[in-house]
Amino acid sequence: MTTGRPASKDEKTDSFSKVFRVQGIPLSCKREDVRQLVAQLLDIGTDVTIIQIRSLAVCINQKTKTATIGFRDTPQCLISGKSEWTFTIPSSWGEVENDIEDDDDFIPRVPQITIDTHFEGFTVLRSPKEHDHETEYGPRSMHLWLLTMISCIAITGLGGHAFGSFKQRGGPHMWLCDSLPHDLPGARIMLWGYDSKTLGSRSFQDLEALGSNLRLALQVLDRTNRSTCGNNSEAKPFTFVAHSLGGLVFKEAIIQMKQDRKHHGLLNSIHGALFFGVPSQGMDITTLIPMVRGQPNEALVHSLGKESQLLRNQRRNFPLAFDNPDSEIVYFYETVMSPTAVQVGFKYAAFLCVTLTGLSVVVNGRWPAI
Repeated sequence: MTTGRPASKDEKTDSFSKVFRVQGIPLSCKREDVRQLVAQLLDIGTDVTIIQIRSLAVCINQKTKTATIGFRDTPQCLISGKSEWTFTIPSSWGEVENDIEDDDDFIPRVPQITIDTHFEGFTVLRSPKEHDHETEYGPRSMHLWLLTMISCIAITGLGGHAFGSFKQRGGPHMWLCDSLPHDLPGARIMLWGYDSKTLGSRSFQDLEALGSNLRLALQVLDRTNRSTCGNNSEAKPFTFVAHSLGGLVFKEAIIQMKQDRKHHGLLNSIHGALFFGVPSQGMDITTLIPMVRGQPNEALVHSLGKESQLLRNQRRNFPLAFDNPDSEIVYFYETVMSPTAVQVGFKYAAFLCVTLTGLSVVVNGRWPAI
């Protein structure tokens, strides 16, 4: 580890900085409807301007919508040690579509809204509409749009947050919501979240388990896409944005897909990824070990060290698994020190350190160091 000076605090603040995910929103709801619905569920009065809608998109199941929201002041009912809350949607808002109708044995599902801060699983930030895919020959059909839609999936890193890791520090800008849709207007943009906490984690998942979870989630997504467009349609193209541990999870999922022939169609639909500070050859875990000592995730952190046999195996197997000549991995790595939590007595402080070097990030099989 390289010693450094204490990191300075960013003076710019955002009153809507804490972001919540809202799932189960009726398809008919627009942004203003979401504000009113959330205000009614949380009993926070009629001033809906205290609610900021960061994103609103159709879920992958095509039956409900998902929103990401912030509050000027967090409602009291969302201030607790919990990370998820469930509310029943008032009948005045109509019912969410049920899967089975006119079946005496079927018990209708009570429509509910789930609000959480953990963002685990898929979160759709943008689901393009049909008019986003107009061509010089006129608008494409909805069927053709679904057949050609590209999904861009972002995965956070160790100690990160599915939404917060891609957000401006101390400011409101979240580039996956606020910038990327302008550059990729025809793409469905999603997050994939998992338990990546370091301090206080109760997760005992290792890298293999995390990769398996991503692989299974992509299977479900691919199956949903196919059922929407027709089971005989080809897998829709995927691209990824992965930060830190997220890149290693992505690589592990790719290796597992290669080992199972029934996943080869899905594997071939993955066209590439952007890697941000992915520790392909391990990282300096000196400051992390005291944070996780005695916790279930201690073994995971140890497996990310520079002497990790697991990462050596991954470096050997990933280029063999992700061998499509048309695929591409683009690496980004830091050239300046960044804030890292360091234990000082019984507390943790942020110091500017170097935990990765350029070489440890970009060397990976057929993508040589540059």
